[in-house]
Amino acid sequence: MGQPARRVASVLSGTLLLTGLAGCGGADPKPDASGVPADKYRPATDAATSAPATAPTAAGRTYTLPSSICAVADLTAITELYPTFDGKPLADSSGVCTRFLRSAKTVVVFTVDPQLAGSAKFGQEFLNTGRRLAKTKTTDLPGVGTDAYWTVDRYEVKVVTYDGNLILEVSISLPNKGTDALPADTPQRLGRVANGTFAKLAR
Repeated sequence: MGQPARRVASVLSGTLLLTGLAGCGGADPKPDASGVPADKYRPATDAATSAPATAPTAAGRTYTLPSSICAVADLTAITELYPTFDGKPLADSSGVCTRFLRSAKTVVVFTVDPQLAGSAKFGQEFLNTGRRLAKTKTTDLPGVGTDAYWTVDRYEVKVVTYDGNLILEVSISLPNKGTDALPADTPQRLGRVANGTFAKLAR
């Protein structure tokens, strides 16, 4: 079993041990210990920035991964804000793309982390498990992949999504400033990255 498949299987197998600890439904949780305001990342009102790119439509699509994710990841929604690539990628392989991006005042760390699942059903189980075991509040992100949610803590905003047999985790972090310095439509922008990347990998 390859490394990505082992990572997916590890998360899902943890469900049997941790289901008893996972919280059930109820009122929305209070902001976590990071201090991020609960309403900081409400969807933007400007449709041009809040609407994700078109999600993939083919049911049961089967993806394969190229040798370089950085070469195919669609970063347009992020480079609109942080247009300068700051040096070579920190990591670039079939399993991850991590690099610094820069604006005039800010440097961010951006990551696209793809994982191949055995099937679309496995991808959905991965997201369901992620929602149950997340340490911070999860918020659904309609229009991204087949299913998607996002989370935020003090330093990182992350979107987790899947389509067919491909799971994507797309994140942005500001280690020195914290996520309060990110724009409110950051989850929607990460969703656009995910949809654009799905589209490129489906060709």
